Amino acid sequence: MCNCAFKDVESFKRCCYIFRLRELVDLMSPKDKSKLSKEELLGRQSGSAAWRTARGEMGLGIETAAKVWRLTETERKSRAFHLEYDILADEYRRKSDGAAADSTSKGWASGASEVKAVMKKVEHDHQMVYLARTGN
Repeated sequence: MCNCAFKDVESFKRCCYIFRLRELVDLMSPKDKSKLSKEELLGRQSGSAAWRTARGEMGLGIETAAKVWRLTETERKSRAFHLEYDILADEYRRKSDGAAADSTSKGWASGASEVKAVMKKVEHDHQMVYLARTGN
């Protein structure tokens, strides 16, 4: 997790909060693909193409324009930006806009800076929803 020295519960909570915040920023930041190995750039290799297609693992070949979340003047002044993704509803909610109602954006790809060879996978048998790489 992190290498903080925990003197009390509050210092532990603070360290966990900082760690989680760093992870979220890292997940939302564009990656430098030149630093990834060839294996990391490959999608799933096991199973035949027919089997992966039947399981919905080949994706739909979704490629979108890069999304850039721009801060509003209210967000700049308050120094607060709140964006959450609900994987079950498959939508982004922006709550820090200061508007009476949350602004939403449908579809996981609508809020991504880059989408290539990634799909949303719903496994009804295991009751799981996650993002995964598509096959080649």
